[in-house]
Amino acid sequence: GEVTRARLEPLVDALAKGELAPIIQERIPLAEAERAHELSKAGTPPTSLAASAEVTLDKNAAGQLAIVKIAISVDGVVPGVDQAAFAEAAATAKAGCIISRALAGVEEITVEATLLDA
Repeated sequence: GEVTRARLEPLVDALAKGELAPIIQERIPLAEAERAHELSKAGTPPTSLAASAEVTLDKNAAGQLAIVKIAISVDGVVPGVDQAAFAEAAATAKAGCIISRALAGVEEITVEATLLDA
């Protein structure tokens, strides 16, 4: 059927009450994503990257159903880089990311970068 606000509002309410929980089927490696590109440009290409995003649907200030928050988590193995440099590369990638720019209307987009041991 057609996706309408009236059909989505009960889902948002169920999510808010904890009656409905999204299932994330898999984490997709982003070896060719912007973060990898930023690290590669810095001369420290990642051995591996995995990213996930938690999207929060709720009513915005205008009372409309909207994506109000996206929490991005990226885990990576990057030889020769410390946690601070990895987090900085992730923040730089977020700032230049075409998807982040396309979602500029989202109230909050965060990135948590965790450097893993090789």
